[in-house]
Amino acid sequence: MTALNPKSIGFFIAFVPQFVTLDAPLAPQFVILTATFVALAALNALAYALLADRLRATIRRPSVITWLTRSGGVALIGMGVMTATLRRAA
Repeated sequence: MTALNPKSIGFFIAFVPQFVTLDAPLAPQFVILTATFVALAALNALAYALLADRLRATIRRPSVITWLTRSGGVALIGMGVMTATLRRAA
């Protein structure tokens, strides 16, 4: 749920005030901003669902699953190595 995600809360705290006019009533502005966010989030979810539907047959192939699994594993190992070797500047 986005409303309880700390990253989303931080994003809204930093992003939304740019679009709020203090001289105008806040409630209508928040309604518009909320409706815009919900509409864009729904379109985004719909786009991902349609893309997943189109890719379903391709992703089910064993060769693709093997490739995805191996590339994901390599990415995680690479990130682990980078994290282990990362040095902070003092």
